[in-house]
Amino acid sequence: MSAHSAERRLVKSSPELWAEVSDQKSLGRRLHAFGEIRITGTDPETTVAWEGDAVSGTVAIASAGWGTKVTLEVEVEDPPAVEAPVLTPEAEVIRAVEAPAPEPIAVAPTPAPAPTPTITKAEPAPTPEPPVKRGFLARLLDFGPPIPDPPRPVAASDEPSPDPEPEPTPEPEAAPEPMPDPIVVPEVEPEVSTEAPEPAPMSAESIDAILNTVLDDLGAAHHRPFSRS
Repeated sequence: MSAHSAERRLVKSSPELWAEVSDQKSLGRRLHAFGEIRITGTDPETTVAWEGDAVSGTVAIASAGWGTKVTLEVEVEDPPAVEAPVLTPEAEVIRAVEAPAPEPIAVAPTPAPAPTPTITKAEPAPTPEPPVKRGFLARLLDFGPPIPDPPRPVAASDEPSPDPEPEPTPEPEAAPEPMPDPIVVPEVEPEVSTEAPEPAPMSAESIDAILNTVLDDLGAAHHRPFSRS
């Protein structure tokens, strides 16, 4: 919890200032920066205690020569500290097991040496044999190869007529499978939180500025509207 205070001597009478700080509506209007506040106790003509959400304070007035000294004190609760989770030995073991294993480093294979080409000697080509000389009588009686007889045409009636191939029976078409019913996903309405968000913590500079603003407002002269009799 942090405490802040500010004081100033104002050129106003104590009864006039007491009427302004002891009124719930008047004090709440000046301290609206701290949220909605309420007066919890008073010490007549000297002190007013008030409190709000995560904040509390007092307003004290005292006569000081030709003016009135006003002291404002405020205590603001510090936001709860977020503690780091403490891992037990079992949790550390589970965390170590669930950690991903390091990926293996790929090593390029060593290329095999190229085979040494084997040089073979070419074999000599065989020498062609000289043609055999034929005699005059052999060449005279050589009439060449016999000429085969031409094929005899076959009558159409002699050949058996082939059986006509049976026409294939068409297979019955399979009935189409029924389409599955569409899956209807119910719409889920987003949950609307009815709780008011927690206000952000104020810095020390902003709290001091609020207190000085309240003192400025209390010290300002409030003129009453002109009324004709």
